[in-house]
Amino acid sequence: MYKNITRSGAIFLSAIVVIAQPSIASSDSLLTKAIIEGGECQVLNEAALLPGSSMKVSCVEKDKKLIWTTNPEIYRQLNTVSQTTPCEAECQADRKGIAQGEVEAADAKTYFPKWVTDAQKFFSNLVLKKVKEAFGQGEYSYINPMPVPSQDALNNPSTSTFGAYKLTLKNWSEAELIGLNKNRFQNPASQSSLGNKVNSPTSSIKLAVDKNSDGKYLIAIFSNISEESITLKASKGSSKQISIVVNTDSYDYGSILTSQKLSGYKLLAGGTSKSKASTTVK
Repeated sequence: MYKNITRSGAIFLSAIVVIAQPSIASSDSLLTKAIIEGGECQVLNEAALLPGSSMKVSCVEKDKKLIWTTNPEIYRQLNTVSQTTPCEAECQADRKGIAQGEVEAADAKTYFPKWVTDAQKFFSNLVLKKVKEAFGQGEYSYINPMPVPSQDALNNPSTSTFGAYKLTLKNWSEAELIGLNKNRFQNPASQSSLGNKVNSPTSSIKLAVDKNSDGKYLIAIFSNISEESITLKASKGSSKQISIVVNTDSYDYGSILTSQKLSGYKLLAGGTSKSKASTTVK
């Protein structure tokens, strides 16, 4: 059954953003320092690795002190704001979220279950949102069960094991989106978002484009055109036109995940029918 998406906000994002930090080379002198998340440092913008891991930390300014953090960009953004500028409610909430995120990152054993729950909600709702757009309100059976953390990850929780699990969830959600199928929709009485039947005399096409964190684009077609190849033409100024073919299934849905650089392109869809649809990719 559908559930509403609960926005995790700055707390969840701050807790998991450390996963995306790349590892860096570090000298023995850096590793011998007393480097801990939130601990004091001496040189602004100095970089190092947390002892015993490949987690990058940077020296940033916080409340007129220098500290180590795995999330330097947020502090740098906050520090660009003039000290005379009042911190309104949204600003205070961001700072509170950052602080809580660092607390969680330093105590993976306690917060690992919360990270898992938040990540599962986030990626499952990516799929359920697209189901609702395609088929309407109702229940949907996933093609594959949502992955769960390994026993080793549960026994040895850390930001790195969570990062690996999060990547597994991301791959799962993309596979579900590509394989979206009305046959798995559990409420046959509900109407599709287009409100058209397969044999409707008037063809209808609707386009949707979503960009994932890898920079790839998921192009989805909602239509009443069954089992047909629909050609998309992507054009932008003097750039070379790109052709993309999407095949619809017996339930009028089609999708494709492409690595084509489509930002700023206008997509025009038109099958063998006279129906046309267009959208501009952001």
